[in-house]
Amino acid sequence: MADLISEAEQESQKLDFAYKRAHHILLMNVWTPTFFAKTHSPDSLNILLNNEYSQLMKPEDYLGGIKAMIPHDIYKSVGSDIKEIKNIIKADMLIVSPTQDHLVNPLSSIELAKELNAELVTLESDCGHAAFACESEKVKVAITAFLNDR
Repeated sequence: MADLISEAEQESQKLDFAYKRAHHILLMNVWTPTFFAKTHSPDSLNILLNNEYSQLMKPEDYLGGIKAMIPHDIYKSVGSDIKEIKNIIKADMLIVSPTQDHLVNPLSSIELAKELNAELVTLESDCGHAAFACESEKVKVAITAFLNDR
């Protein structure tokens, strides 16, 4: 019965399958649908997703990072009241936000910038959450200007 897979191996395969699908969902939300349509043919999507998954860190480490991000709340110390955040954050701030981010809603960054009277740079590309990489020159120029003004 050497060809039978152990119960532990079956569970490991199921877990890997679940991690892979979760990672695929994440990747499909990192960029906008327009970005995918402009940069990839429909038949290349599975290849792209599988290549990205094979380069993924250990799923347990990835899961640990997500567990750390989910409860992150900068408004916690002020009882989730954005109007009170300026009593906590005193530094000059430059906030950079992709307008087409499908992973992190850009509205919270925009509202924070307004509340703090902070400089706001919006990234308008179809790169979604990855706009920082796609528009790295714009980000670099904005950060350099911001720091030079201080």
